[in-house]
Amino acid sequence: MNIKVNAKALKAAQLFASKKDVRRYLTGVCLRKAGFIDATNGHIAIRIKDDRLAELDNDLIIAINGTIPPKADIAKLTFDGTRGYMTFEDYQGAKITKDNNEIGCFFSLIIETGEDFKFPEFDQITNFMGAVSIDTIGINPEYLALIAKANKIFSTYGVTMRFQGKHNAIFVEPGGKLDVELTYIIMPVRLHESEAA
Repeated sequence: MNIKVNAKALKAAQLFASKKDVRRYLTGVCLRKAGFIDATNGHIAIRIKDDRLAELDNDLIIAINGTIPPKADIAKLTFDGTRGYMTFEDYQGAKITKDNNEIGCFFSLIIETGEDFKFPEFDQITNFMGAVSIDTIGINPEYLALIAKANKIFSTYGVTMRFQGKHNAIFVEPGGKLDVELTYIIMPVRLHESEAA
């Protein structure tokens, strides 16, 4: 099976996948048949719309073993059982090369839809329940740095944050005009030990 997806979306999603977690499904990028690229470490998440994923038979979680070049706009994923290889193109379809050699990287299938598929159900947390005015909220600054890195991939820098109270997900939307639909989701942290969960 071959499928083309937004390379910048994959590159950004990699930032949000867990680096070391016993829950292997959090260490990969989830390609959803519903048309989303999702990734999370359990505390911060990214969701990027990509309608080309409707071609998939099932939702998949892949681990990307390599670097997606900054100039890549499209990633062509070629699956071979539980492994695969991806190559890259720009928006005009020109292959991304280095020294006249096509650039690519390997990926592996962590899991696909089935009994053991436990990737978080983003639809449960991505429905914004309504803005709530709050005085203070705890946010891990490392997560704001991840958002800044991801925004740089898409050449945008400002964000809008929508709060739903001290203990609910914070929705972060990138500023500027993008060629993709994306949302960051941050779970707040406790500011004090005495704060109830």
